[in-house]
Amino acid sequence: MARPYLGGSAAGVKSLSAAATLTMADSGKTIFVTEGAAAYDITLPAVSEKGCEFVFILTASPTTHDIDIVSVAGDDIIGIEFADEDTAAATDSDWDKITFSTSAAAGSFIKMVSNGTNWFAHIFGQADGAFTQTD
Repeated sequence: MARPYLGGSAAGVKSLSAAATLTMADSGKTIFVTEGAAAYDITLPAVSEKGCEFVFILTASPTTHDIDIVSVAGDDIIGIEFADEDTAAATDSDWDKITFSTSAAAGSFIKMVSNGTNWFAHIFGQADGAFTQTD
């Protein structure tokens, strides 16, 4: 069967610059995030959606407003952050929110996957303070 689009399609990509609640239908997508007119939250689906995964990529350094990736109340994020070679990796097992701060550079990203019990996050950025995590 022929592919409908030469070179693929944009079905696996979503762009956000304002608050959104993701669903299982968004699983597997690369989410490009851009600073909005105000700080905003991107809410994850319930962690019980086993196999749900996202990659969030910052398209430009925010100058004024943070962007938060937020779990549903009661769901935990287990993560590790790699910021730069001079800073030890941050790890935790009960985050509720990960924030792209105004120190984050374009290209910083977060990969998140659910095992049905917890969200697991790998957080990559080039600057210390590019991300904050909140329990």
